[in-house]
Amino acid sequence: MSYVDRCISAPCGDTSKSHIQKYIISEHNIMKKDLIPTRYTNFVKLERNFLEKYRGYAETLGVEKSEVDKTINILSEHIKSHSEMISKKAESKAATETHIANNRNAVKEFRRVSKMIRSLRGYSPEMGENLGIVATQSAEKDYSELQPTLNVKAIDFIVNIKFKKQRMDGIKIYTKRGDEKDFTFLDYCATSPYKDDREKLVESIPENREYYATYVMKFKEVGFTSSITKVVVP
Repeated sequence: MSYVDRCISAPCGDTSKSHIQKYIISEHNIMKKDLIPTRYTNFVKLERNFLEKYRGYAETLGVEKSEVDKTINILSEHIKSHSEMISKKAESKAATETHIANNRNAVKEFRRVSKMIRSLRGYSPEMGENLGIVATQSAEKDYSELQPTLNVKAIDFIVNIKFKKQRMDGIKIYTKRGDEKDFTFLDYCATSPYKDDREKLVESIPENREYYATYVMKFKEVGFTSSITKVVVP
C-alpha cells in the first residue's frame, strides 16, 4: 500500500493535498530509523511514557475510546509480564515465554497505533516526540534477553551438544551427572557442536547427565540460561 493510500485509509480520512504531503514526509523520515528500541527495558520505558500521555492526546485527536482501550490493554499487559519475568526469571521458564509472546504483541500494537496517530489531522511533530512515537535514536545492541537452546545427543560414549551462536562469542556449559546434586562448570565452547567425552563415573551402568548453558560475549555471561537438557550415556 502506498503512502497516499495509507493516509486515505487512516482513521482521520483527511485527503487534503497538504495533509497527504505532510504525512508522506513524516512517514519517510520515520522509516529511516526503527521506532522500537532493541533493549527490552528501554521499550518498557517508552511504553510507560506513551501510556501516561496517550489518553489526553487521543481525546484531542478524536481517537475512539475502544481504540484507546485496546492499545492500553496490550501495552499494559506487556509491562506487567516484563516485571514478572524479571522477578521470576531464575525460577520460571513460563514467565519468560509469556513475556516473549506479550512483547511481540506489544511491538506490533505500538507500531500500529504510532502510525495511526501520525496520520491524524491534528498530529504534530511535538506531539510525536512527547509520546515517543518518533524514532530518534539508532538501534542498540542488547544481549540481555538472549537464551541458548541446546540439542543434546549421546552417540556411544560421547555426548554431542549442538547450539546456535547467535553472533555471540560462544557459550559456557554447566553439567551434573550420576548422583551429583549441583551443577558445575564444564567448559567454554566457541564452535558447535561441543563433545563431552568424559568417562562415566561408573563404567558398568548407564549414566544420567544434565546440561544447561549461557551465552558469552566479551568474556562475560549474558542473557538467560538455557533450559536444562537431559541425556543418558549408555
